[in-house]
Amino acid sequence: MRKEQKNHRSLALVAWMSSLLMLPMLGFYLSVSAPNAVAQQQASQSEEQLKKLAKSITVRIISGDRGGSGILLMKQGSLFTLITNKHVLEAGKPHLIQTADSRNYKGEVVKGVNFGNRDLVLLQFRANVNYPVASLGNSALKEGDKVFAAGFPFKDNPSEARQFDFRTGQVSILLEKKLQGGYQIGYTNKVEKGMSGGPLLNIQGQLVGINGIHAQPLWGNPYVYDDSTQPNDTLRQRMKSSSWGVPIQILAQLAPQFVPAEIAQQWRTEVKADTVPVPQLTNRVDSIAKEITVLIDSLTDKGSGVIVAHKGNTYYVLTAGHVTRGKGQIKVFTPDGKEYPVDISKVKTWGDGIDLALLQFTSNERYQVATLGNYGLDFEDQVIFVSGFPKSKQANVKSSREFSAGFLFGWSRAANHARDDRSLSSGYELVYTNITAEGMSGGPVLDIEGRLIGIHTAAEAVKGEKLSPIPEKTTQKPKLELGYSLGIPIRTFLAKIKQENTALNFTQKSSPPEPLTASQQDEIVRASLNLKQPESSSDEIEWLNFGNKLWRLRRYEQAEQAFEKAINIKRDFDEAWYAHGMALIRQEKYKQAIASFKTAINHNQKSDQAWRQLSDAFFYSGEYEEARKAIEKAIDLRPDDFILYNWLASALNGLGRYPEALEAGKKSIGINPNSSESYIRLGQTREYLNDYSGAIDEVNKALALQPDLTFGYHLRGNLRSLQKEYTEALTDLKKAIDLQPKYFAAYITRGTVYARMGNRQKFDEDFKQALRLKPDSAEIYSERGYAYSLLGETQKAIDDYTQAIRLSPQFAYQFYTERGIVRSTKEDHQGAINDYTEALKSRPTYVPAYMYRGYAYAKIGKRQESIRDFDKAVSLQPQNAWVYTNRGYARFVLKDNKGGMEDYNTAIKIAPDLTHLIYAARAYARKEQKDYEGAIEDYSQAIKLKPNNAELYQKRASVRSEQKDYEGAIEDYSQAIKLKPNNAELYSNRAYARYEQEDYQGAIEDYSQVIKLKPDDGYAYGFRGLAYRELKNKQNAINDLQKAAQIFREGNNMKSYNSAQDAIRRLQQQ
Repeated sequence: MRKEQKNHRSLALVAWMSSLLMLPMLGFYLSVSAPNAVAQQQASQSEEQLKKLAKSITVRIISGDRGGSGILLMKQGSLFTLITNKHVLEAGKPHLIQTADSRNYKGEVVKGVNFGNRDLVLLQFRANVNYPVASLGNSALKEGDKVFAAGFPFKDNPSEARQFDFRTGQVSILLEKKLQGGYQIGYTNKVEKGMSGGPLLNIQGQLVGINGIHAQPLWGNPYVYDDSTQPNDTLRQRMKSSSWGVPIQILAQLAPQFVPAEIAQQWRTEVKADTVPVPQLTNRVDSIAKEITVLIDSLTDKGSGVIVAHKGNTYYVLTAGHVTRGKGQIKVFTPDGKEYPVDISKVKTWGDGIDLALLQFTSNERYQVATLGNYGLDFEDQVIFVSGFPKSKQANVKSSREFSAGFLFGWSRAANHARDDRSLSSGYELVYTNITAEGMSGGPVLDIEGRLIGIHTAAEAVKGEKLSPIPEKTTQKPKLELGYSLGIPIRTFLAKIKQENTALNFTQKSSPPEPLTASQQDEIVRASLNLKQPESSSDEIEWLNFGNKLWRLRRYEQAEQAFEKAINIKRDFDEAWYAHGMALIRQEKYKQAIASFKTAINHNQKSDQAWRQLSDAFFYSGEYEEARKAIEKAIDLRPDDFILYNWLASALNGLGRYPEALEAGKKSIGINPNSSESYIRLGQTREYLNDYSGAIDEVNKALALQPDLTFGYHLRGNLRSLQKEYTEALTDLKKAIDLQPKYFAAYITRGTVYARMGNRQKFDEDFKQALRLKPDSAEIYSERGYAYSLLGETQKAIDDYTQAIRLSPQFAYQFYTERGIVRSTKEDHQGAINDYTEALKSRPTYVPAYMYRGYAYAKIGKRQESIRDFDKAVSLQPQNAWVYTNRGYARFVLKDNKGGMEDYNTAIKIAPDLTHLIYAARAYARKEQKDYEGAIEDYSQAIKLKPNNAELYQKRASVRSEQKDYEGAIEDYSQAIKLKPNNAELYSNRAYARYEQEDYQGAIEDYSQVIKLKPDDGYAYGFRGLAYRELKNKQNAINDLQKAAQIFREGNNMKSYNSAQDAIRRLQQQ
């Protein structure tokens, strides 16, 4: 079970924060790209220049009831040729062309050019005007490149007057092979009806493609390749978020007479030098696998292994422990067909539940040894390969090696996708989709560079009464294939060898491979498909197993159909209903999935897998209470499954029942104290409670278990930034990026940290890098929207949230809510209310939207509407203390102080462990109502409960400072500094109080400490300069103000820069 894409952690503390805040979440070259030479390469142009250029070469087209745009391509005397989409034209109707100067011309389709099924057509017209024509792209596109789409969008009637539009975006997907119609370039630019046939330009202003398909099409399926195959369902879902264009290079193949000869020739002959073609990559890894994979044979069983080291004439083979267990005689068959006996007494196994074994054999032959890929595997899903010798279907026939491609799930997704905790026993941490078979246990798991990253050990299945996982050794019992393949990471083996000081020379690489694009990954796995559909006479088990293979390969619709075949043969086949639900949940058809899981349960009340997945479907649907009930049913059946308690914690977090979620997380760790993910999840629950120090402690435990856990450093960096420990945060995030240089989420978080620090340049650099890595990620746009709001750039924040909504409509309810928060912080409460209302249209049970809308209604004095929304939130989550806390805050805003106090008291009764936070929340509400004594009283009560909480002292100090009780404020700030000595904000606040007390020397000392902690803090220099001025130290004052001005100018903060310059001039005039 995953958590929601974003978590509104600020909901717990609307009144505790100073304002409503959103808290953050956590290339290859196109094969048809243009060459590096034609005419002289153009320099990058400004967007305004590009817009002007695009407008000059783009024409309107009206053709009967159809219409669109076109691109001026060539001029021969008075004859102009333009290119557009076929679907823009209506057959048998005249084609009207309108140029940029509003002149109309009659267009004729060019004869003798056959574009086949490509969605392209050429038109010609004559004109005595010297219209500019497009310059053809001559540089390779990469995913993440900035591109510009243009055209004339229309609404309902193509004959209406249409205005030229120009839209910025990035290349999101470059396909390995073309879709039907010739489409191959996906991009984030919003393309609408009427823009079909318009230009797609690169940053040099060169034509690289022709618009043709807009994002989120309402009907049809344009995502079919030329050869009638289709991308996997995961990639197809992602493709829907992009607009699509036909690469201009198709002209070189099908109409070269309309392309300058030198460009056409270069397009036709260009070979990508920077990437390995997909078939070649697969063949290269297969060649490596062939040389390092061995067959292990005993009298009763067969398995596989991999040569990992050699010393002299002794070779060491790593395999699965169960391949050798209980065997009296073992032979190893090497890639050259030779066999070698294994000395059983020298077989190394581990008795602590790790399913690994190390064998030895001696030979004078030279055999290739595997290179070990010892790096963190907690990146996103990636393509991997498994090699091994499956059991021969014929007696006395030697097994042939098989080589399987599939997807390795990234960190945390492994536990989410495993059938249950048994799939993560015996050291199994790798979960992958590769289709494997009995006999392949012990074989190598390889990355795309052929490096050994794990040992294949088992598969999730049911065999008779034996439950998953099933070791893939040879047996005769039939099995139901229900799940994925499993393996042990190579770092587990290396850790064991290191602990025992075993001296073996391994060849190791510690850096991850360059990631493939989603299209390349899909092409590799698709090319490995060799599935034979069962015969019509096949039984339900054959159809179930066939469906599971399709499901593994992310062909979920096809898998759904195969499972239905099994169900039709046996209506009470609970495993088939379970699998059917799994296929539906992967398609985000949650309601249908719920129905299938319920049917599975009706046929087998003891199916803990069906109960847990029913919970997951409810969770994805936002029905957290139903998710909680279902997962507790699973726990009743499997009380020792640690994963179930993590899922229970997720449901409780969704309900705002954080103390109970903490207990569930602790229970998970009590069952399995060696799961790094459980500590991470527990840390995230503490984060939701603003217990950042406690969250960091949990992350530290995860990192102690798994020192290369990229996500651990990422999360700890974010937590430290929330504590305003920016130096430490940046150190952690750098570590995450060092471990996984392509980990886009770390750049997002670091960019947000820089925004908190006010470092505009670094913020911009990191978000640009994140978008280069994942240009169609709604998460990046939403997080950048949040970061823009921190920087005070409201319109940019709103624009980014709007883009996030477009890219990921399934999460629109979250992005509308976040956009509403930004509007509300700028006092646009009605605009915020509109956004919250849109969020609730998308998800009517979304409690955060009700609470934020209730808050916005309170701000504009609409009492009835405000209380109605909070009452709805209470009805949905009656045990969520924060719903009452926030309603209490709204009542204070509405001057119903008595009702507000009642709500805060109710919150304390519901969650007594959170009393200190509730007191702090009420203190903020009272402060807003100018009840300073009441605010101080509540903060003091909170401090009594949590005397080591620096933030509580800081908050009380701010109230005292507002009352001009600077002595009391300084006392509180000093206590907070003792607790948080590296918090620059505390020194800055104390410096202000000292300045107001005319303790200028004390202020200087504090500002100096701020500068030590934050060397680029222009305000610290500026205010220290003013303190020096008060002490008549003119030169130091000027020096500091000049430094402040320099920092402000470099950060493009011109308002502060001008203020610093004015202060310098006044000092110089004295």
